[in-house]
Amino acid sequence: MRKEITIIILLLLSVFMGFAKQPEQSVIRKVALGFYLEHSGLTEGLTYNSIAIREITPTMFNNRVVYYTLTINPRGWIVISADDVVAPVLAYSFEDNMNTASLPPQFISWMDKYKKQINDAISRDLPASEKIKSDWAAAQLKSWMETVLKKSIIIEAA
Repeated sequence: MRKEITIIILLLLSVFMGFAKQPEQSVIRKVALGFYLEHSGLTEGLTYNSIAIREITPTMFNNRVVYYTLTINPRGWIVISADDVVAPVLAYSFEDNMNTASLPPQFISWMDKYKKQINDAISRDLPASEKIKSDWAAAQLKSWMETVLKKSIIIEAA
């Protein structure tokens, strides 16, 4: 049984690692929700059904989307790269919603550097490192596992 599960996980990882350079919004959503659940759910008692993505705001640089800022309900935000050449999660907060009118200059400078780095990596068609490929695959696998766990909990409760 353990061998079969390992084979299934390896197959899923190989499928997830083969997606195009710019992940679809459905992948962006899954990565954000999986990250939010993994990092904030344990301390706040959140469940998969108690959170939602309220808004997705693309950030442009040189006429291309470089990252998305996702506003999360009940609160918080996550910045996800728009390209799989860099790490999936760039910034986040589980404490407050992002107020773009009053961002600290340090944060603006930090995110400007991300814009330039992502744009440069895309322009030069740089490959993602094995670590970054693994991070994207793991983020999607965690989201997939959350969905399976959610469905299995519903089935057991019925």
